Amino acid sequence: MARKIYDINEFIDIMSNIKDGCFATVCYLSSAKVKKTLRGVDTDAFGTDLDTNRTDGDEEYYNTLKQYQTGSIKKFPYNGVVKMSKIQFHWQSEEKYGENYGKYADARDALIAKYGGEPVRRDSTDSKQVYGNGSVSIGNTDNTQGRLYSHQNGATIQNITTEYFLVDTNGQLKGGISKNAIQNIIAKSGDADGVSALRKVNASDEQIASYLEELKQLKFKVLKLMYDSILFVVATVNDEKILFWNSKLAKQVGSGSYVVQIDPQSFQNKARELYSKAYAELRESIKRYNKLLKENKHMTQKQVIRLTEGDLYNIIKESVNNIIKEYEEDKFNPQGYKGTSNFGGYEMQIDKRGENARIKDSHTGNITDWMEIEFDEEGVAYVTMPNGEQERLCDYMKY
Repeated sequence: MARKIYDINEFIDIMSNIKDGCFATVCYLSSAKVKKTLRGVDTDAFGTDLDTNRTDGDEEYYNTLKQYQTGSIKKFPYNGVVKMSKIQFHWQSEEKYGENYGKYADARDALIAKYGGEPVRRDSTDSKQVYGNGSVSIGNTDNTQGRLYSHQNGATIQNITTEYFLVDTNGQLKGGISKNAIQNIIAKSGDADGVSALRKVNASDEQIASYLEELKQLKFKVLKLMYDSILFVVATVNDEKILFWNSKLAKQVGSGSYVVQIDPQSFQNKARELYSKAYAELRESIKRYNKLLKENKHMTQKQVIRLTEGDLYNIIKESVNNIIKEYEEDKFNPQGYKGTSNFGGYEMQIDKRGENARIKDSHTGNITDWMEIEFDEEGVAYVTMPNGEQERLCDYMKY
């Protein structure tokens, strides 16, 4: 079982010792401001979105929002939209992030110069605080003053689930709603990194579009992961699985002009419901698998070990049934990814029986032959690569 941690300082201290590249699964809050002026909202499109995305169980929200379709958007009863995301990524230290960001910034500025712009790289003015063997950043802007955060590469994040919630003017969570239903009343985010530098030199729309395509290839996006906006984290640090439950959630999420005031308790209750539901589903999955194993005595001990390891490793995922995707004989159908640099890595596919795997190098496009899945003394699954090295399957992030 995972060791539960409730103190933010203890959690930061432990995470400072996590090895670069180890997985972490995070339930995190972010925000988007809701427009409240008629000039900023296409009310007809708003009404169409509500009608198109209307679902059973959201009558209260539909009827309330429908009142503001025409002429009354200024009286919109909600303060903002909060996004609750359950994401998974390779955690990296502040030091490793700084190294990777430096490489990215050099490549980005070279692209800006290619299209006639001036470099935009600038050093962060935020300070650092040491915890254990690492450090965290401390914000110094109006909305981040004194708040602790971790830099991560947002381009490598794999989204597990995302829910959108309307928040009223008192910060109370009013329930979930489809993003498509409210897309016309959410304020758009700013330009992508470096675009403002190109606009200053009057770059054409075609040049900016070309720049954005090349920027995407760098596979890097700055993410400030505010610790007080984290609901829970599951990670393995020095071979110990930990569960951090944040009991000190901030009363606001977001930064800059996208701050939304919230009631922390209402979101903690929702997160607890989300976690409990996932855990209950997991237990039911384990029961079904155990029953299946008893009914199919021909299944090998290796398969028993594999399923048990998968169940434990995916404790907060919605269902262990998603571990192995449908196998297609004539097509490489990857189920996991491991980044080796900002520019690529390896993809992994497991066959339908769960007995063999093959690896694709995204740099070269080369795919190995099928290799038998074996287990070391600790029960960790691996395959032996053509060069003789062992490749651990738990190092791959599930798609």
